[in-house]
Amino acid sequence: MPAKQNLKHSLNEKLGIDVIASVVSAGSASIFVSMIDQAITMNTSGSATMKESLKQSFKTFFRTPHKFLGNKAYLAVAAVYAGTYISANFTQTYLTHKERDPTGPKLVATTLTNSSMSVTKDSMFAVWFGATGAAKGGIMSVPIASWTLFILRDILTMAAGFIFPDMASKVLYEKKIFDSQKTCDNVSQLTVPILFQAFLTPLHLTALDIYNRPGEVFSNRMTFVRSVLWETVVLRCCRVGCVYGIAGITNKEIKNCFLEK
Repeated sequence: MPAKQNLKHSLNEKLGIDVIASVVSAGSASIFVSMIDQAITMNTSGSATMKESLKQSFKTFFRTPHKFLGNKAYLAVAAVYAGTYISANFTQTYLTHKERDPTGPKLVATTLTNSSMSVTKDSMFAVWFGATGAAKGGIMSVPIASWTLFILRDILTMAAGFIFPDMASKVLYEKKIFDSQKTCDNVSQLTVPILFQAFLTPLHLTALDIYNRPGEVFSNRMTFVRSVLWETVVLRCCRVGCVYGIAGITNKEIKNCFLEK
């Protein structure tokens, strides 16, 4: 639900709190999310199985955490979601401060921010961890069709992460499914982004396959997507549960903690 205007803090103070909440939430969630993104990309290209990739990532994190937190995969993912949460928080804080509805502008702001950063990140992952033959041209070798599918995926992901949970929470509270508004908020924030993955994961896999296997016929692509779909859906549900569910709740709690002081 949109936050109520807090008159105890200036707009600049609220925006500073937004940055802190965004960086902490995104930075913590990106540890697991970067592992999942790398595993899905490597599994799709055939360079490693999901199990092998995840095992290596966890080994690196626990044995040499400083190296893991400094590697390009983690930093790229952390940058995407820090930018996304800053965009969402800034838009909501500013428009709430001005007593205006932030719903539409927040979707536009988060979509523009996340799509530009996430599509670039996914293209970089395809080059870093994808098929070695396709990687020679760098991110500019990623086909327009892949970019288009990534962008469509991200528009729907932003709606599922920042807009639809508020709508779902309002319905849950009005229907008295849960007594507490906070419970409705948390349940919606955890479940709505995850439910969308059954539809969004095929878009993601198809975009990666177009990059890894240019010129393949549509029927063969769909056969491949079906072969890895459900294991990928499970991982992406875990991923989205982290970055938009748990991190979304963490973001709200950090903001509320500072604003209530």
